Amino acid sequence: ESTPSSGIPQPTATSTTGSTVEWLRLSLRRAREAWENRDLGGTLVATLNSLVQGPILLAIAGVTGLLALVLWLRQNRGPGDRSLRRLVRLRSRLERRLARRGWDRRPDETLDDFAGRLRREGQPAAADWFTQYAATRYRPMSGEALHREAEALAVALRTVRVSA
Repeated sequence: ESTPSSGIPQPTATSTTGSTVEWLRLSLRRAREAWENRDLGGTLVATLNSLVQGPILLAIAGVTGLLALVLWLRQNRGPGDRSLRRLVRLRSRLERRLARRGWDRRPDETLDDFAGRLRREGQPAAADWFTQYAATRYRPMSGEALHREAEALAVALRTVRVSA
């Protein structure tokens, strides 16, 4: 008697994704075996089988791509987002300029701490700029107000002189 003591095994339900992946794995294995055996008919049948099921995979890929595009567009829209990116670029520019003169911002140093250190070390204009940047960057405001503040910081950055 080959029936297990627990009874006759019943098939279990699988997810659509799991069955699709399993189908794809099986189709590719059949196609590879047919190709290795130089079975042109088998290769053709495996290819046709893949083409019949291909639209399902293309639909899944298309929906995934569309979802990724929507998420990317939502992340990169609006004047506030552009202004924030501009603010970060301005901060990076000033940090690089200061680093060339020996004032590196430490990884554990907040913007306010860095501004305080710059002020103590004779760089009041740069310290004021970082203080204004921190207030602008982390204060909730409308997109238009953020744009105006970013413009003001861009102008202020041109006036910051870093002495040796």
